[in-house]
Amino acid sequence: MNFFFGKIKLYENSRPLVKGILYILLSGPAFVTRLTIFAAMGLFLSGVMFIMAERKQETWNIKPRGGKGGEGLFSWFSKRRQEGKTGHVIAFILYILVSIGLFAKEFDRFAKAIQNPAFNPESASEFDRDLAQRFGTESWSHWLPWAKSFAIVINFNMALMLLPVSRTFIRGLYNISTRTDGSLTTEITRGFLSFIPIDEAIVFHKLAAVVIYVAALGHVLAHVFNFGMKRRMVLATYQEWVWITGGIILFAMAMIYTTAVKTVREGHFELFWYSHHTFILFFGAMFFHGKQGLAPTYWMWIAGPLFLYVLDASCGRLDRGGTFRAHGDAHATEFDVFGVGKSCFSDG
Repeated sequence: MNFFFGKIKLYENSRPLVKGILYILLSGPAFVTRLTIFAAMGLFLSGVMFIMAERKQETWNIKPRGGKGGEGLFSWFSKRRQEGKTGHVIAFILYILVSIGLFAKEFDRFAKAIQNPAFNPESASEFDRDLAQRFGTESWSHWLPWAKSFAIVINFNMALMLLPVSRTFIRGLYNISTRTDGSLTTEITRGFLSFIPIDEAIVFHKLAAVVIYVAALGHVLAHVFNFGMKRRMVLATYQEWVWITGGIILFAMAMIYTTAVKTVREGHFELFWYSHHTFILFFGAMFFHGKQGLAPTYWMWIAGPLFLYVLDASCGRLDRGGTFRAHGDAHATEFDVFGVGKSCFSDG
């Protein structure tokens, strides 16, 4: 199996071996401090990849630029309106507005908190009282509101991204909406689905994944800058556990995102499928990524969608007789692994 999972054409002046060695050497000094250790890991792993690519003499066929481009945002709106899917456009706009609103509200809340630190010893835990005794009214840096605001966007999108891959549930809704009995349930479901693009569920799943990636980058950078300015407070408040869970989350994200590209899905589908299951590490570590080893609000966002996803997966396996086989064919897509059998969410 090729390490980059595709045929790669290196540029004429490309020197992957030299690049690999250089990246590894540059990563050395960055391992010295906690502030730069994640950047060091990225540089080191990139260097290893370059060296392995050189040893395997891999090639990459770069697609020529030009030709038909992707669908623009306004073209997408216009196409949906012509198809009578204005509800999809409304749902998309609502999703954007809710994400921005959550970010702004959280930013305002923490910005006010660090400007006017308040401490109530009667309602505070022993841990918080100890922190107050050690640091008094010292406030966090201005980077903390950014980190917290990105965090709530991550929570929101992690809850949403499970719904599009709850295939059995979606199939059940579709079956109800296509009935011809004229019942109230059918009409309500049909009206609901006019705003929910179930025929583009994977597209929305990918959109949520991109938003999570960008928000995670902002969250990490903001916390790193905050750590650089308030090192003692960060270590006393979050202790070592937050670094461990953060590392697990970043590792899981690396496994998921790097194997989700088209070349991997089409050329090595099993790798894409099984690597995607590191989402268990991702979602699990998030429960413990916070002060004193717990994320106080994450479970509120994820409990419902996660329960639905687990129930959906269980029903899907029962509907297929408990069997599962991921296709390794070069033309396999993410739709191939989900059966088309009877749904336990449907009515028949």
